Amino acid sequence: RLLVQPQWQVTPIQLLHLLPVLIATLVLYPGGPVVTIEQGSYDTFESLPETLQSHIALASTPVFISLVIYSVLALQLLRPYQRAIKEQFSAIESINLNWLTMLIWFCIALATVSFISEMLRAVTHFDVGPRAAYSVVSSVVMIYFIGLMGLRQPLIFDQGQRSGDSAQTTPPCADPTSLAITNGETNTEQEQASQLNAENDKKYQKSGLDDDRVEALWEKLQVLMNEHKPYLEPGIKLADLASQANTRPNYLSQVINSKAGESFFDFINRHRIEAAKKLLLEQRQLTVSDIAQEAGFNSQNVFNGHFKKHLGMTPTQYRKQQA
Repeated sequence: RLLVQPQWQVTPIQLLHLLPVLIATLVLYPGGPVVTIEQGSYDTFESLPETLQSHIALASTPVFISLVIYSVLALQLLRPYQRAIKEQFSAIESINLNWLTMLIWFCIALATVSFISEMLRAVTHFDVGPRAAYSVVSSVVMIYFIGLMGLRQPLIFDQGQRSGDSAQTTPPCADPTSLAITNGETNTEQEQASQLNAENDKKYQKSGLDDDRVEALWEKLQVLMNEHKPYLEPGIKLADLASQANTRPNYLSQVINSKAGESFFDFINRHRIEAAKKLLLEQRQLTVSDIAQEAGFNSQNVFNGHFKKHLGMTPTQYRKQQA
């Protein structure tokens, strides 16, 4: 939550999340309702009587159910965040938190496998192998993965957004009503555009920007994009472009969404692709990597992905076809 919600802070009530751990410890501790003091002296789980193994396995299943619940809740936080960053950033490859999404799905898979194996052990006494093989090792790998990726994750929000001092920028996921995902995601671009327009109409009903001001700001933005080409600046943000247009970021976002029918991310990168198309034909001495940098992309891989998304071919293929 701290990664996707800049204003979120840890509060004492968050300690309630530790309650399941406390309950599990009390239930499975020697002398508790499942394991007696005498049975607690066994060296390994496999050396316990089968009946006790079944009881412990059955008592462990809520742990895996809890992990699935938390994973699903985490996915619900990430989805609107990944949509929201496209309204503020032109380059999201380092902040899209795909590694975190992959980790969550790994948690769901681990919990599912562990739940099934524990139920088999509890009901049929089927030995699925040492617990360390699928529980301890997987947990250790997961913990190290979190640590490594967490260290590599760059700062997403600046200190102004963290402290709440930034009045210019609306942080991603700050308004859950405007970022909620509707049930039944659409598949076609036309349906997605219609859905986006409907969401924008609802989102900007009280923005204070009337149609005339929208048109004026849109014309001003067109002049800015054509003459000063701010999209060539790598990593340009919505707040940066709004500063150049002498307007508020939320006003600029409204204009781009309503007039261009796309997010800030798609709006900027579409202009970059158009610039790259000209460079590919006019500057044939430049490599594709050089053109990617000239057009404002952070890397050739990102450039190739955007180019293929817009034109259905790679930059190299486009250059050869036009030749």
